[in-house]
Amino acid sequence: MQKKRLAITRRVANNMRLKSPPRNPWGLEPDDLRNRVQRALSMLCQADGHVMRQRLITGLAKAGVHVGSALFMLGIPAASLDDLSPSDMGKLLRYIRFNSPAAIEALAGPLAGLLVANEEPALAPGRIDKAA
Repeated sequence: MQKKRLAITRRVANNMRLKSPPRNPWGLEPDDLRNRVQRALSMLCQADGHVMRQRLITGLAKAGVHVGSALFMLGIPAASLDDLSPSDMGKLLRYIRFNSPAAIEALAGPLAGLLVANEEPALAPGRIDKAA
């Protein structure tokens, strides 16, 4: 009986294909992109978050996306860039990913910078302050 279980387990394990993460940020699934952007922007300080939101919005505008109309379609009442929360930015990029994938490809630089910076360890060696 145990040999039969082992054989079945091996067969199932051999048939499973592990999903590797995409190498390009624009290759992420829309929901995964939204979640990662929300998480990354939430972890930034307010000043860095403002700069990163500005880069993303500027990149979308250069790619020909009318950000105001996209926010309107999503029902996000933002009068200025400062009103956008990390959740709003994630929803916006998810919406753009569905409707204009080429615009997300144009954001490769800022998105990669945001998502890769989020994956680095919080404390790098040599940056640890010693207790007094």
